[in-house]
Parts: sequence; C-alpha cells; structure tokens
Amino acid sequence: MKLSQKSPRIHFVLAAGICSVLMGGAAWSEEPEAPPGKAAALLDQLKKGELDRQIAVRQTEIDRLKEDQANDERDSNELKQTMESTSGLMTNTGDHLATLTTESRRLEHDLAVAEGRITAEKLKMVGLQALADAQGKSLSALERRSEEAAVRSQLRAAELEILQAGEQVPGEGHEVPQTALAKARKALAVAEAKATAEERLAHDAMKEAGAKMALAEAKAKLAERLADNDLTLEQPQPVAKTKPKAPAKTTEKPAPVAAPPSSATKTGAASKSATTKTKKATTPAPTFR
Repeated sequence: MKLSQKSPRIHFVLAAGICSVLMGGAAWSEEPEAPPGKAAALLDQLKKGELDRQIAVRQTEIDRLKEDQANDERDSNELKQTMESTSGLMTNTGDHLATLTTESRRLEHDLAVAEGRITAEKLKMVGLQALADAQGKSLSALERRSEEAAVRSQLRAAELEILQAGEQVPGEGHEVPQTALAKARKALAVAEAKATAEERLAHDAMKEAGAKMALAEAKAKLAERLADNDLTLEQPQPVAKTKPKAPAKTTEKPAPVAAPPSSATKTGAASKSATTKTKKATTPAPTFR
C-alpha cells in the first residue's frame, strides 16, 4: 500500500531530472565559442607561470651555491688561520729543538770534562799510591843504611880494640875466623848488600811513581784545556749538511776531516811526554849515604 503511494513521486522526480539534462545540453550547445585572443593570453599566462617557476628554481640554486661558497670561504679562512698557528708552532718547536740541542752539546761537553777529571784523579790516586809505596821502600832503604852504619861502627870498634892492644888490623880475608872482627866484617857485607838492594828497589819505585804522577798531571791539564775549549759547542750543524753536497771532495781528501782530532791527540801526546820528562827531571831520585 505504501509502495503504491510513493511510486508516483519517484516517477515525477525522474521525469524532472531528465528534462533538466535535456534543457542544459541544448543551452550548452547554443553558447558561442571562446575567441582566439583569450586562448593566447591563457597560453602566455601558462608560459609566464612556467618561466617564473624556473626562475625561482634557478634563484634558489644560486642562493644555495652562494651559501656554499660563503661556507667554503669561511672554512678556507679558518684553515689559513690554523696553518698560521701551525707554522708558529713549528717555529717555536724548531727554536726549542735548537735550544735543547745546544744544551745537549753543553751537557756532553761537561760530561767529557768530568770524565777527563775523574780519569786524572784516578791516575793521581794511583800515582800517589805508588809514591807512598816508593817512600816506604825509601824508608826501608834508609833503615838498612842505618843498620849498615851500626854494623860498620861495631867493626870500627873491633878494629879500635885490636889497635889499642898493640896489634895490626888484619886485612879482609886474613882475619881469624870466629872472632869479633870476622863476625863484624861478615855482618857489614850482609848489611851493605841489603841496603844496596833496598836502595835499588826504592829508586825504581820512585821513578815509576814519578811517571804515574806525570801522567796524572797531563790528564788533569788535558781536562782543564777541554773545559776551557768551547769550540765543540760553537760548531754549527749546517757544516754537516754541506758535506754531502760535495761527495767527490770528501772521497778525495778524507784527511782534513780527521786532521783536527789527530793533531789534538799528537799535541796531547807531546804534552804528556813533555810533562813526564819535566816531571822526571823535577822529581829527584832519593840519595842515600
């Protein structure tokens, strides 16, 4: 019953829609076409919009490139500043290295001087010990000479008793055995032999002690000369750098390189021999009576 009541309304709505579509299509077909100038303007407007879009893209790219260039320039400036600070650090490091090298050379020089003085003091100690031994042997020789003098006085006393008794003193080898004179002459011969041997030993020991003391004195003078000589500290390093530039000269003339130390050693040896000779001449041998 309800469906039969609504069906006339549905038919009416459908008929109205169909009529409106038909009337609209007729009206659209009757409208006039757009003029060609308006279409050209629309096309120009589209082209202008595309051109503006491309310009905006290019401008954005240019701005980005300018920003990148500015960043690169800032990084370059910072890198230059870093390079300047690095060069400054290199200069300071080079100066510090030169100072340390000079200090190292000075310390090596001081070490060489100290070692030379230590060697001289050790030789001096050895020489003094030898001198003490020689003095002890000299003292022993003097004691043997005093014993010889005592025995000789006993012999003279025995000869005096013989003379006081009105007899002649027999010569050596003609005296009566087992007498005071024979015993005194035998004791004197033994004392003379001992004293002579002791004097010979003392003389040799004193000579050796003088040589050792002269060597110690020469070493001490060499150490003092080395302490006063600062030529090793004043030699610049570029000398060693310029040597490889002329290898032919170094191969042809190797002698000048080794000349200074050899001359120094020769002068040192000459000074040592001179000092030993002067020392031997100034140290008199002990004289014994």
